[in-house]
Amino acid sequence: MAKKNYYGVRCGRQTGIFTSWVECKALVTGYPGAEFKGFVTREEAEEYMNGYDTGKMGADDESQNIPESGVRTEDTVIAYVDGSYDHSIRRYSYGCILFLPDGEVIRDSAYGNDPELLEFRNVTGEVQGAMHAVAWCLEHGYSSLEICHDYQGIASWATKAWKTNNALTSKYVEFMQNAMKSMQISFRKIAAHTGDTYNEEADQLAKAALKS
Repeated sequence: MAKKNYYGVRCGRQTGIFTSWVECKALVTGYPGAEFKGFVTREEAEEYMNGYDTGKMGADDESQNIPESGVRTEDTVIAYVDGSYDHSIRRYSYGCILFLPDGEVIRDSAYGNDPELLEFRNVTGEVQGAMHAVAWCLEHGYSSLEICHDYQGIASWATKAWKTNNALTSKYVEFMQNAMKSMQISFRKIAAHTGDTYNEEADQLAKAALKS
């Protein structure tokens, strides 16, 4: 099978021609009615974008590798979250990117320096990023959220697969369990620092927030 070098997205969070499957995947995963296809040459991709090819990605394409977790609906918000910490200025932070069902993208970040939470370093930021995504969805009336994270505790604490042993994780579990009573929350693990576009961007947002 020839390597795909270009990806045409005719219906997704953003349309156009992209040169990486990671970028394409972030634009179409969970997007209702997503229409996209991979090509060897840019000319083929341009023909597809101009309507000369009506097919979506076939069985030999990376669409078969889109990870699924939990239950998605057409109203699902997808959030990429990450945390950071800087000991020199004693701050933790989070970065959060929210993909809304209508295609809007919202980027948020913030830092904190609560003395009781500093000892948990970047984990505090990871947790607060996930909580921010949930709180934002609840505030704006969304009932389905998928959290994409690179720290396993985000999912394992929330689902009680991991036991809590401090104030930070206990508060996180209580918050998430209460939220799950009124909304569907699922989780997707992203391998850190492997080139995932939006995981990397969430990490950069968190780092920038430390110095804001």
